Amino acid sequence: MSAIKIKNPPKGSRLGPYIVIGLEKHRPGHRCVHVRCTMCGTEKFVQIGNAMRSKSCGCLTRQILRDARKTHGQCKIFGNETKIYKCWRGMLARCLNKTHKSYSRYGGRGIAICERWLTFTNFLADMGTPPAKNFSLGRINNDVGYTPENCRWETSKQQANNRRNSRFLEFEGVKLTISQWANKIGVPHCTLSRRLRSGWSSSKALTTPPRNQKNSVCNFKPPVARKGENYKLAI
Repeated sequence: MSAIKIKNPPKGSRLGPYIVIGLEKHRPGHRCVHVRCTMCGTEKFVQIGNAMRSKSCGCLTRQILRDARKTHGQCKIFGNETKIYKCWRGMLARCLNKTHKSYSRYGGRGIAICERWLTFTNFLADMGTPPAKNFSLGRINNDVGYTPENCRWETSKQQANNRRNSRFLEFEGVKLTISQWANKIGVPHCTLSRRLRSGWSSSKALTTPPRNQKNSVCNFKPPVARKGENYKLAI
């Protein structure tokens, strides 16, 4: 239906980019009508004169601005921020923003970002998307900055084992964290840590078999007393 110019537009008539869907509403000094935008479906009250001169309800301008700024569509101005964009933004903040809570452990101690990764599209091309939600950006060598050669996607467990404050033990030419050794030899982490705190050597701590599981402090669960019974815990 072609645009029409009438003082009292009926329902279903066309006013510029709008279709009239409701009765006219009077405001002091203005004549407004309830319309729906034919481009995006937005419903609103508009002045009849303004409706005739409009090209859209504003959605066309917003779309043009979005398209002009859009390069990859992964930041939050286009909806939900993607996982990889959050990782990239966090990397920049930790290394470049002096007010960031973690700056002292990153940019403050010389951890830098390679010039190529200052552009998100380059970072995305080099790293690809994370394999799963529980993966985050990690550095292979924590004393070297963010570069394609030194970064990988890591699970939370991998990152926990790759912290600067992780304690490493070397035995028979193998160097692992306490957590990794615990998993490897089947000794509870708390048992291994307690042995080392007590002054045991790495060799003794790693080769001494653990006590019986039922007597182990780490795995001990007090028995539940039945009605009429009392248990005494022998220590």
